[in-house]
Amino acid sequence: MPYYIYFSIADEKGDISTVEIPIPDTTALTDLPDVVQAFSDLIEPLVGGGLIQAGVRLLVSVTGWNTLAAAGSDVQEKAEFVLRTVGGFLKRLNLPTFIESFFNAGSKEVDQAAPDVAAFITALEDGVVVNAHTVQPCDLRGEDLTQLVDALENWGKRRK
Repeated sequence: MPYYIYFSIADEKGDISTVEIPIPDTTALTDLPDVVQAFSDLIEPLVGGGLIQAGVRLLVSVTGWNTLAAAGSDVQEKAEFVLRTVGGFLKRLNLPTFIESFFNAGSKEVDQAAPDVAAFITALEDGVVVNAHTVQPCDLRGEDLTQLVDALENWGKRRK
């Protein structure tokens, strides 16, 4: 599967569009920053927007996840997890098609005591162990996520 280099570009109104360019997965990981820079040098003169973010997306095959959407699922029905970083910044993570039964009844709050939800929150806060190494999720600055601040339904206008 190819790697995808990407450039997120904002217009004057603040709307963002992302350009993705596939590159061979035989490209050395150590070369990826230079590949992104090379394409950046080619794209920048062609656009009037401001660069929000550039990077690399790697596709992988995963097992165990059903490829068919459940009846009634909707990508606009999300749960938003808000976490604080080690430096005090906020990181928001939205999960689309969130299963309704994981919200507390009569509330917009995610049921943090549900075992599947609790396991996800623990992984965000403490990381996951892969090949005897802990991999800690972070924000775009690279700061570790340390504490869940809130977990709420995110559908249209949300009010607490």
